[in-house]
Amino acid sequence: MSDRKKIAVIGAGIAGLTFARSLHGIADITIFEKSHGVGGRMATRRAGEITFDHGAQYFTVRDPLFHAMLEPALELGFVETWSGTIGSSSMGSASIIDESDRAPRFVGVPSMTALPKWMAHGLDIRLGVTIDAIEGSPCNWRLATGYERAGPFDWVVAACPAPQAMALMPANYSGFRAAASTKMNACFTLMLILQSRALGRHCAVRYDDEVIAWVADCTSRPQRSPLPTIVVHSKPMGRSTRR
Repeated sequence: MSDRKKIAVIGAGIAGLTFARSLHGIADITIFEKSHGVGGRMATRRAGEITFDHGAQYFTVRDPLFHAMLEPALELGFVETWSGTIGSSSMGSASIIDESDRAPRFVGVPSMTALPKWMAHGLDIRLGVTIDAIEGSPCNWRLATGYERAGPFDWVVAACPAPQAMALMPANYSGFRAAASTKMNACFTLMLILQSRALGRHCAVRYDDEVIAWVADCTSRPQRSPLPTIVVHSKPMGRSTRR
């Protein structure tokens, strides 16, 4: 009789994929993702042959286990360093100050979605499946998906934003208070095709401004379209701003 645990993971973003890859050799893991692709905030939008990395702008690697997992992706060319200079400024100032070098910045190649697609290889992922509720009892959990029930599972891991996770949890879930205290800030994203490059020698600029928080030169990333394009992120909506 097999003692392998059956685990359901809700969400195929980086957190869910990392968890699944870490345990898929010793457990039977099924990932459920409501979107039609993996990656979550590691997102890319296409306009013809042009791509915009409109979600997470880059990532760093500080954990040695995560670094070990990424080594094959680096060797295969699905991940490269984004080595340009990031500046900082305020919208009322004409000067841009170079940020001091920190941990290496990494991006997916040829788009941010390349990394989660590589991480998803070999995993059991059900795309386009919306989970409505988690039902059952410990070691006998089932996931309600419309008129069907998936399971049973020994464990269920919710690797999705806290508000979404809270809406799924059974009434006796002990972590409601901690989940309810989690604050999330949304932002607007603007994607533009320009006639010429806008940031000069900088690959991106952080702004201390009431509206704009970040502007990135998409063409500064490895293996992107040579056409001048930028992504603009607004200041998080949850933070107070003057009107």
